[in-house]
Order: sequence, then structure tokens, then C-alpha cells
Amino acid sequence: MPYLYAYLSAKPDMMFTGFLSNPIDGNSYLAKMRQGERGNWLFHLPYTPEEHEGAFVFAFYLFLGRISRGFPLILTYHMARVIAGFFLLVVAYLFSSIFLRDIASSRTAFLLIGLSSGIGWSLLPFGIITSDLWVPEAITFYSIFVNPHFPLAVALMLLTFALVTRWFFKSSLALACLTSLLLALVQPLCVLTLFAVLTSYILLLTLKHRRFPWPETVGTFLTGLVTSPVIIYYLYVFATNTALRAWSAQNITLSPPLWDYAASYGLVLAFALAGIVCAIKTGEKADVFLLSWVMVNAALLYLPFNLQRRLVTGLHIPFSILATKGLFQYILPRFKRKALLIGVLIVLTIPTNISVLFISLSGAAKNAPLLYLHKDEMEAMAWLLENTQPTDVVLASPGTSLFIPAWAGNRVIYGHPFETIDAERKRELAEIFFEEETSNGVREEIIRLHRVAYVFYGPREKELLKNGFKGFPFTKEVYKSGMVTIFRIEEGGGRR
Repeated sequence: MPYLYAYLSAKPDMMFTGFLSNPIDGNSYLAKMRQGERGNWLFHLPYTPEEHEGAFVFAFYLFLGRISRGFPLILTYHMARVIAGFFLLVVAYLFSSIFLRDIASSRTAFLLIGLSSGIGWSLLPFGIITSDLWVPEAITFYSIFVNPHFPLAVALMLLTFALVTRWFFKSSLALACLTSLLLALVQPLCVLTLFAVLTSYILLLTLKHRRFPWPETVGTFLTGLVTSPVIIYYLYVFATNTALRAWSAQNITLSPPLWDYAASYGLVLAFALAGIVCAIKTGEKADVFLLSWVMVNAALLYLPFNLQRRLVTGLHIPFSILATKGLFQYILPRFKRKALLIGVLIVLTIPTNISVLFISLSGAAKNAPLLYLHKDEMEAMAWLLENTQPTDVVLASPGTSLFIPAWAGNRVIYGHPFETIDAERKRELAEIFFEEETSNGVREEIIRLHRVAYVFYGPREKELLKNGFKGFPFTKEVYKSGMVTIFRIEEGGGRR
């Protein structure tokens, strides 16, 4: 419904691009799907002009693109998001029922998983923005709202956990191998969480029972054997592919401080602490697993590497289950009107998600530039899609360049803070090109240096170059409609 509202809120000359939260990454996912639509299984960074070898990464979005042929990519994206979100909710309910003894507690855990968040909303008036307001992978509701691969990855992780520990389909290790392999293809970093948690669980069981849990150990070994070639390939390609290595070096997503995570899970974390005490007392296998997950995941969030924050994916699930345990075993027994109290407590965990929706919808109401394109811009990108090659570099302002790889499929000089190699310098070059005081000689050097094939001049470029773009002796106007003109760089001119 929020996306429908955003679509209907577009002004007559504007078009909604399909993203309400984190449109920078959203358009990068669409750019990956665009490559799949062209039939590619090898991914190339489209937000940087350097030529480089392709690699079999981001297979999920390449797959979505391949099955979208003849269908709008953005609709495929949202259909996948809805299906993955529904899949996660079904799996999460089944998974939580393993650890809870009755229907009431299972339903409560399901509501916490699907609706709860932290207390970030209460800190907004003080200018403090915690992770529950901007890190989708930290909260289940937010994950489902933003993209398809976060909920799908969490669902696959839950299934693999349940299959390896023999809580689901006890004789189906083959299915566990399949879900772990799919997890490696959809969200490789979750594989680190998966096997760190399983290893910790096996060690704790061994210490507790003084014997090795062979079924769990064999399951962990076999799933690890299946996923290891994929992970080894990723490590190899990110170490040897110059473009991916450069991207990885500037792709820094560090964890916030502990107090931020505490606020981001709020009441859920408070109840989960009571649940942890309960789990320690009972010492049942299922409780040992939950303790392993929470304990190991907390440590993973501060490993000394650049992608710490990504490892928060899925942590909301064990917190919600433990919170339900704490709620039913420590808090509810002290009250008579239990159903009312459950309802009140769940409602108190929802405001941050409402805030996320409100912030997103306020951007839609204003037709924010990161969420909307002018119809002339969209038509010009459709022309580029039909009349140019994916390897052609299109020079545009940074604002326009975010959309070109997603909607036209071309490369740009700058378009993404992480996926553009040497992003800060490239952003400066893209801005300098459209500044009034820049000489034609400097512009020609930018074109020559990055082998620019086309120059896109639309409303966002006009904001930088208000007196109008005059062109160069070696350019030719090849498209003009409304507010957008596209120039081709002629061979023998600035293009080499």
C-alpha cells in the first residue's frame, strides 16, 4: 500500500521509480536485474566506467532479471519482495513453534517477529537516528518492506538451521544442503552466521552432554561441503577481479555502538534478556541453540572486517523468540489480564516501523528527487536502453547517474558511493563537467579519460549548468525530447 500511494502521488510530469527506502541501493539492485534481463550470468559493475571482467556474483538479482524478460523489472522486483516476505513469515512461524510450547506463545512470537522494532522513534526528537530506522536487515518488518533478498536470506537460514538440527524433516539432509547453497547465492555473508552458530551449538551440546552430537555434526559438515565452493569462489573473485576488489575496499558498513543496537531492539531485547535467563535454566537443546545464536551473532557484529553490520541479518528472530519466552514465563504470570497485556506490549514495539513508513511516505508526498524521475528523463533512458550498448559510458550529473544503470543499462562515471571505483573523485568529475566555470578543455579531458560515449543533459544537469549546455565541436545531438537532450561523442573527438 505505501508503494501504491507513492505511485499515485506522482505529479503529472513525474514518475515513481519504485523505491521508498534506500533508493540508492534499490536502483543498484535494479541495475543488476537489468544485466540479467540481457541474458548475462556474469555481473559487471555498471556504476563505474572502467572495463573489467565479469563475475558470477549477485546471482539472485541476475536470475530475477532473466525471468523478467518482457515484464517491467520493477514489478518483478516487488513481486519477488512480496513472495519472499510471505515465505519468511511462514517459515518464521514454523521455526518459532519449535521453541514455544503452545499456540498463544507461538502467535505472540510471530507478531513480534513480523511487527516489532526498537525505540528509535522516541530518540528522533533529539536528532538521534538508531539502526532500527535505517538498517533494514536488523528488523524483519523493515527487511520485507525494502527488498526481496533480505527476507529470502533469513528464511533460508531458518530452514537450514531447522533441517541440520533435525527439527524439520529429520531425514532430509539433501534439503538442508539445497537451502544452504541457495543461501550462499542469495546472501553469502549469512553463511558465516549460519556455520558460526551451528559450530557453537555443537560445541555447547558436546560440553553439556559429554558426547559428540553426530547428527548435527554430520549435517553441518555436509552443508558446509556444499556451500564451500561458492564461498571460495567469492573470496577468489573479490581478491583477483580489480573492479570488485576496489569496490570491496570502499564498501565499509561497520556496526554502530552497542547502545545503538540496544535501542534498536528496545522492549524486545529487554524481554529477551528474561528469556535468556529462562533458557539458561532449562538447558534444553532448543534453548541451547537460541543461546548459541544470540551469543555468536553478538560477537560477529564486531569482527574486525568491513562488513560487520551486514551480520545483523536475522538476529531479530532469536530475540523475538527469547522475548516471548521471557514474556510468558516471567512477566505474564504476575498479571491477570494476560491477553490485554500482550496486546499493549506488542503495540509498544510497533512505533518505529510506523515512523519508517511515515518518513518514506513523506518523501513520496514531496516527490523527492531520489524517488521520482521526470517523464522526460524516463523516456530518454528508455531511448538509451533501445539505441545504445550496455558498455557505453553515459556522462550525467550524480543525481541522474544513479538511475541510468537501472533504467537504461549503461555505465556511468559516478552513480553509487560504493559501486563506483574511486567514488569521491568520480563524483567530483561528474559535477565539474556541468559547472559554469569549467572550460571545454577540462570537459574534453574528462570525456577522453573515461571513454564517454554519450552526454545526458536533463533537468538535474540544468541545475548545475543553468546557462545551458552548448555542446562541443565533436558532439552530435542524437536525442531531444522535452527537458532532455542526449549528445553522442563523435569518434576522433574527445572519445578514444
